[in-house]
This record gives sequence, structure tokens and C-alpha cells, in this order.
Amino acid sequence: MTNKYILSFAPWVGTNAENGAMVKPKRDIIASAKELGFKEVLPMEDLHFNKLNIIRQTQIWRRFKRKFFEQKSKKWAINKNIRTLISFLDSLTFDDVLLVQYPIYGDHAPEILTLLLKRLPNLNLKQKIIIIHDIETLDRSYKIYLTKEEESYFIKSFDYVILHNQAMIDYFKTTGDTCTYISLDIFDYRLQENKLEYVDKIPEDLYSVFYAGNLMKSSFLKYVDHIPNFNFHVYGPNYNLKNNPQNLSYYGELAVDKIITEGSKFAFGLVWDGDSIKDLEGMFGTYMKYNNPYKFSCNIASGLPIITSKQAGIATFIEKNNLGILVDSLEDLNNLTITKESYLTMKSNVLAMRLRIINGDIFKDILSKILN
Repeated sequence: MTNKYILSFAPWVGTNAENGAMVKPKRDIIASAKELGFKEVLPMEDLHFNKLNIIRQTQIWRRFKRKFFEQKSKKWAINKNIRTLISFLDSLTFDDVLLVQYPIYGDHAPEILTLLLKRLPNLNLKQKIIIIHDIETLDRSYKIYLTKEEESYFIKSFDYVILHNQAMIDYFKTTGDTCTYISLDIFDYRLQENKLEYVDKIPEDLYSVFYAGNLMKSSFLKYVDHIPNFNFHVYGPNYNLKNNPQNLSYYGELAVDKIITEGSKFAFGLVWDGDSIKDLEGMFGTYMKYNNPYKFSCNIASGLPIITSKQAGIATFIEKNNLGILVDSLEDLNNLTITKESYLTMKSNVLAMRLRIINGDIFKDILSKILN
């Protein structure tokens, strides 16, 4: 009998990050895998060490006692998870299928990674599948626990490697690889509620642009006054512009469960990171040449055609499915005339794609093909 398991790790469970880019994509993968008969091993809640749930946050605790208790509790939680993980790995047989979500975040990451790096490459299973949310040695915005060689060795020890897009596959693939690479193309954005008030409506302002995300990655926003025909509506934390461009409105940080509803009011969703409006520059802009930013899925779930760079890793998929507008530079938008007819064509394609990602169909289709 074939048993199918999914192993996932993520930080900040139980906080406002629950539906954010660090947690929601992994939760959506888990939900889709379960619909195909997978069992979740070590649920993310069990793997997250949350000191707020362990330490009573009161004034009567002296600092040295609190620190001592926190360290002991953290060590106990990590050791418990390691023992549980070892027992699980020891129980796997040749008939089993294992799906792993990578990377691994949180307090437990170094210990978990050390164990998996040692054990997983040598496991002889029916199928070993890994889905990549980020290549840590390519995305320098997070703490890196593995060297490039270790990360490559670990990932390529799986039978099937699901990467964001063809650009990421081309970056990662080398001659002699024995694994099968699969392009995800777009992350699902599962929603329990399908109906949005504005999602299938044509906005009055066809030059309105929705931009939401961690604005630490978005220093290019200071230059959007060079694109006067478009109005930019910006949401998210870490906004630090002292003087707003005249065509930029900042609304503050919106609760993540409200993003889709708010975004659906506008005409386009902008997928752009980095330091420049001319091309994808800087650490965050460069990474966009390889990854599928989660704001891409968020915008499609909001029913918004996309504006992004021709250099972006998602550009080929957008062009193939006519999901938006590709530019060399955001300044190219100054020469763009948007008609209702052209907008309706893009909108129709986006709404069709939206139905797929809010139901988790992208990943389920890929996983079904692997299993069959």
C-alpha cells in the first residue's frame, strides 16, 4: 500500500503572517496535497516554537528567569521535533511517496536541515518530490543555512523538483542531473470565498494600479511620478517615502485577508521590485528575474491584469496567457493607450486563471501527473 506524506516548515504560525507570503503558499500546498490523499507530517504549528505560548508575559518574571526558561523550552521543543522527525523517516518504506516544501524557516531550521540533508538523499522511496518556494542561495533577503553546493545537492536528490518557472529551472539545472524539473508557472492562491464585489467589473479608471507588499523591496516607488498617466495605489509595511509622488496614494498596511477585496477595485496589479523604474535592479529586482513573486498570485486572485517587466521570470507565462502588459521600463507606460476592448481581453483571461488558482488547481494538476 502506498502512503503519501507531506512535510512542511514555516515561521510565525498563529500571527498576522498566517496569510502572508511566508506561510499562505505552504498552507495552500498542504490543502491541495491533502485533497490528493497526502497526510501532513509534523504540522507547522507543532514545529513552530512560539515563546508567547510558553512564557507568561508578566512583570513578576525576572529577566534572567525568563531568559533561562525560554532557552530551556526552545531546546526541549527542538529536541522533541527532531526525535519525531527521525521516527517518521525511519518508518518510511519503498512504497511511500514523500513531498517536501522548501525552504525551512524558524528557530528549528538549522537542526532540521542538518537531519534532512543527512537522511533524505539516501532514502529509497517510490517517489520523492520537492516544491521550491525560494532558492535561499539566490534570494539573499533571508538568512541562509546551507551553502550553494549543499542546497543544490539536497534539492537534486529528489526525483521531482518543482521550481517557479523556466528561468529558475535554467538557473538551477546542470548537465547530468537525474531529477525531473517541473515549472509551476504560478502559485495557487486558494480562497474559501470566491465572490468579490468588484472582481468581474471594469473599473472607471483604466490607468489605476494596485501595488501591495513589503515596501522594503520597493524603493522604485519614489520615481513613479515619471509615469504621470497612471495612478498608483500602494499598500504595505515599511513605507518610508518622505514626499509622495503626486500620482501615488499610500493607504497604510492592510490586513492580509483584506488585500484581495481591496485590490479588486483597481485596473492593474503591478509586479515590480527593486531600486529602479527603468529595469529590475538591486537585490530584489534581480531575484524577480527568477522567481514567481507572491504578489503575482495575489493580483490574479484579485482579478487584476498584470504590469511587469519583460525581464521577469513570470513574463513568459503572462505573455503566453495574455494576462497583462510587459514593458522594458515602467516609463514605457507613458506611451500606452488602454482601450476597453484590449482591457476586456486581458481581464477575461485573468478571471479564467483566477478560477484555477483559487481552487488550488495549478499544483493539484502537477501533483496528479507526477503520481499517475
